[in-house]
Amino acid sequence: MIAARDEAIGAYVADAMRALCTRRPTLHDGVWYPFEYRDELVRTGASGALPWSDDHLLGHAAPAFFDRLGSCDWKLRRGVSASRAIRAWLDGLTLADCGAVVMAIVTDAVRQVLGDVRFDARFADRLRVRESYIESSVEPFLVETEAAIANEPGVLGRRPVRPGELAYFVNHPRYLHKHPTREFRALNVVCTGTEGTQTWGALGLPACDEVALLELMVADYNCDRDAEDLEFLAALEREHELEPGHTLGEGEGETPPTITREELVKAGGGYVCYVGNRVSAEKIAALR
Repeated sequence: MIAARDEAIGAYVADAMRALCTRRPTLHDGVWYPFEYRDELVRTGASGALPWSDDHLLGHAAPAFFDRLGSCDWKLRRGVSASRAIRAWLDGLTLADCGAVVMAIVTDAVRQVLGDVRFDARFADRLRVRESYIESSVEPFLVETEAAIANEPGVLGRRPVRPGELAYFVNHPRYLHKHPTREFRALNVVCTGTEGTQTWGALGLPACDEVALLELMVADYNCDRDAEDLEFLAALEREHELEPGHTLGEGEGETPPTITREELVKAGGGYVCYVGNRVSAEKIAALR
């Protein structure tokens, strides 16, 4: 268990995200983006622990404990332990997006404060983990950060975000015009440290500083469209009887083929100063 103090909870969330970033998932455990798990199955030719189905693009997590309600949205099955369930979710094999991973870590932090017995009593038959905190089980325990309320941006590399607080980064505003089927349009991240260099962690990425994070977003934007991108765009153009490229505004030069980090930030990408949450020790303690 951890103390019901903001600093202790923040440290736990930061450590949990750092551990997830460090751990390399296998085909049998860990947490993956669904499309990355599928691509790894194809690359290795292995059967894996989970036979592939396109339904898994909507997520997969601990079916002995959870029923999936929708895309990256799970509710605890009746009669099973909520504390065991959230540990199983994080241990994997789990296929989810970055938002659901952050919410699962936050949920586990609440468990650590309450202890398994009280956590099970509180969330029996109703624990819910989803890609957004809205309507999740931890929504009552999250508050906006002071910096988000004040729309305070700070400066690149030194944002007003403490370890364990949640933040949001966005890619170039034309990202979905370049890559309509890819996942790097935005990132739900956790601040993993502020000693020396401020670092961030998210599903599928190493814990890194802001410059490295932005460069990863730029690299993903700049990669060629894959077969799924091209298929999606072709279907859209056929449906609306459009000339190739019309839906992207490419004729007007609205969707740059490549960008730099400076161009990403100038276009409004990067750190979003008005989005930020943290776990409130006061709100958890009110349950005890």
